[in-house]
Amino acid sequence: MLIEEASVRRAVDDFGRIVVAMVREGSRRGDWSGKLDPYQTATILMGSITHMLITWLLYRRPDNLRKATKPMVDQLLKLIDASA
Repeated sequence: MLIEEASVRRAVDDFGRIVVAMVREGSRRGDWSGKLDPYQTATILMGSITHMLITWLLYRRPDNLRKATKPMVDQLLKLIDASA
């Protein structure tokens, strides 16, 4: 089965659309610069989250995925804000 035929593709596409919408909303509200490319920013956010999940699946690191996610997301939001 090709990935394009799998339901996982729809889930990833939906996730991407949600993240892009969140970036646009943050820009609209003035939470960060309106100059950010929402697709590029979504790719960075989703790539970071995906990398953490893959590392956890392969190596069970970090030990507590829930605790490790918050500092990573906080850092990513600082990077977005710094790009303003």
